[in-house]
Amino acid sequence: MKKPKGFWNGEPASYEVYTVEVIDSEFPAYWARCFIGTQRQAVKVAYPDNEHCFYIDNEDGLGLFKVTTGGSPSDGHRSLNCKEIKLITDVSLYKRLNLEKYREIEKVSDEYLEKTNPELFLKIQKMKEAFPEVLKKSIFKGRAIGSSINLSGEKCPKCGCQIKDPFAGSTIIHNVEKCNS
Repeated sequence: MKKPKGFWNGEPASYEVYTVEVIDSEFPAYWARCFIGTQRQAVKVAYPDNEHCFYIDNEDGLGLFKVTTGGSPSDGHRSLNCKEIKLITDVSLYKRLNLEKYREIEKVSDEYLEKTNPELFLKIQKMKEAFPEVLKKSIFKGRAIGSSINLSGEKCPKCGCQIKDPFAGSTIIHNVEKCNS
């Protein structure tokens, strides 16, 4: 299996996938604080021209999905502070987009924040409630994971987002019939 090209903000970017150890952040609402000391899969993105490197979580495949489908600012990702443990060179070991895993990570992170900083948790929840449509469209842009619709094109004619998983070729990651962009 060939490694797909990488992008950030629609421009070419290089990337590598690592097993990492999560470390703390100064950011008060750091989403991964509940995972400090654990190992996860992450994507190291180098952009632009390899001048700036940063890590995004890939435990649910969201990081790799973003990097291989254009790196659009409208697609969500989770920044990660970490220490590299091992470079993953076998593309078949890269984690692929999994909506159930995404929801599980969000739930664990939210529960941890609610328990450790209830005031901040409530502020974030109020913000999410104030912008439900914005959040809904920014996370997966309404993509239907595992849809059985067979499309031959690469981009959705309604919204222009990626239709096929760049690793699988024929696996549909966006349901054009349900696209509400």
